[in-house]
Amino acid sequence: MRHAEAESPNTFNDFGRVLTTKGMRQAALVGQMLQDKKIPIDLIAASTATRTQTTAQLVAERLQMPLEKVKAQQQLYNASVRALLAFVNEMDNNIDHLLIIAHNPGISYFADYLTKSDLPSFQPASIAILELETTTWLQLSENTCKLVSYTSTDEVEL
Repeated sequence: MRHAEAESPNTFNDFGRVLTTKGMRQAALVGQMLQDKKIPIDLIAASTATRTQTTAQLVAERLQMPLEKVKAQQQLYNASVRALLAFVNEMDNNIDHLLIIAHNPGISYFADYLTKSDLPSFQPASIAILELETTTWLQLSENTCKLVSYTSTDEVEL
């Protein structure tokens, strides 16, 4: 998932950008959508940037997840595909369902790399749900996931 809509980069430094009112609504709607579709989430890993942390907290609230299952991960801030893959490859196999909340262009490229589905560039609050075709996180690599669904910002806001 890409973080929800944030203030313009001219307003704050990039790392400290906060969600707009619209962004807060988007994040809550994504959380509600996941709850309504009964998408299980064991852990939310989010970049340490303010906008991703707020997105993660709002999604977790709608999922009724305890906040200790929301982990701030510095390596997800503006992460490349390689950095995202390294992070996921080190995931504990006791985690079955992971939600990563990060930034473009890395998160869009990562979903495309894993699925080869030619996904569009993620707009704020867009989310792709993937199904692993591997048995461990370490085996995750190029074209090892099936795209289950992609929900764009426009669909989230309906």
